[in-house]
Amino acid sequence: MTSVLEEAKALEGDIIADRRWLHEHPEIGFDLPQTTAYVAERLREIGLEPEEIVPGGLVATIGDPSAGRCFMLRADMDALPIKEETGLPFASPTDYMHACGHDTHTASLLGAAMALCRRKSALRGDVYFVFQPAEEALSGAKYLVEQCGLFQAIHPAAMFGLHNYPELPLGTVGVKQGQLMSYKDVFEMRFVGRSGHSSMPQKNIDPIVAAAAFIQSVQTITSRNVGPLEAAVVSICQVHAGTPR
Repeated sequence: MTSVLEEAKALEGDIIADRRWLHEHPEIGFDLPQTTAYVAERLREIGLEPEEIVPGGLVATIGDPSAGRCFMLRADMDALPIKEETGLPFASPTDYMHACGHDTHTASLLGAAMALCRRKSALRGDVYFVFQPAEEALSGAKYLVEQCGLFQAIHPAAMFGLHNYPELPLGTVGVKQGQLMSYKDVFEMRFVGRSGHSSMPQKNIDPIVAAAAFIQSVQTITSRNVGPLEAAVVSICQVHAGTPR
């Protein structure tokens, strides 16, 4: 009898094909019609019955409910509003891109579903496959839990997700107790000054200088306000200043 690892390796071509299709057809937020249709069809092909429990979100299950145990495997499916310039043959033709690897996550969960379907007679309990929308918008998981009531009828003993990390060697899995990946939040600040001629800065109130000072000093949040054994990162990702002439 082949091992689980051997069966997983045999699915490599299917997983790569799924990932490349998803990469070429990125969608964002809860608006994932092509993505959910593709994933649902792939799940039906292996004998599962997916349900779209929220816009852009799918759940499918396999196993023996009489065993009384339940586990969840989760992947996110949404992309980012970024124009792809990789030149890959399966690059996105739109203004969206799977720049954060959610195409890999979705394809990996499809691969897990295929592998477990081949061994469903050996499962002693249920396995739920959760394909989540709107991870980048910070609201997809919250919506599944609070609005959809995902855990009201389902009480998993454990729930597993992953995030790809290309810096790790192939075949390596990184695990740690507590937080592992960073959490994204968004803030916006506006610096208001008084315009004037650049040759007479003493008559102006220059918000660009103020913003530059803020950007420099905000880095002390991590270097002087967070303990050296803790992990934190603060990034200023966009700056817009001045009026083009």
